Amino acid sequence: MKRIIKHLALLCLIASSAIVTARESPPRHEEAVLSLKNGRLIGLPKEYSPASFDLKKLSLSIGKKKLVFPNSLRELLMYDASDSPFGNEPPQMKPYPYTYIFEGAWGDLPRDIPPHILITVVRPKNKNAIFKLLIDMDKLELIYADLIVEGVGRVPIALDRLAYGRAPNDLDRVPNSPKKQ
Repeated sequence: MKRIIKHLALLCLIASSAIVTARESPPRHEEAVLSLKNGRLIGLPKEYSPASFDLKKLSLSIGKKKLVFPNSLRELLMYDASDSPFGNEPPQMKPYPYTYIFEGAWGDLPRDIPPHILITVVRPKNKNAIFKLLIDMDKLELIYADLIVEGVGRVPIALDRLAYGRAPNDLDRVPNSPKKQ
């Protein structure tokens, strides 16, 4: 009888410590490498599903929201100069055979970091230069876009200069001459 009471007491102690530990454990921060299968991003939690990435149009959809990459960024990721090495013909805008790596982070993130997807774009012929695109999953907006060049470092792509919804060659924001200070 004493043995049964000891086992019950031990069981109660273990159960109560498990409940206290569960209450005290902080919310979880989660990260995952996502996979792209038939245009669908696999590996995100339910609140960010369904998600898809269109390689031909360079657009990301999460739930009912859709982000189409700006024309200037699309030019960087889809320009294939191999068809016109001397500039005699216009460049071809087509899905270039880059390797896309998708990573996501959500859950209990620091206050200034939203749930996000990091897209790393690797060129097959020039692996010493890669693109990194960070996208806010809640707002479905680009946070930053960088070109990272081996031996040089990070070269930010100015998002405020990207031509959202404008003609790819629209240069009206570029001053004709330097501003005098």
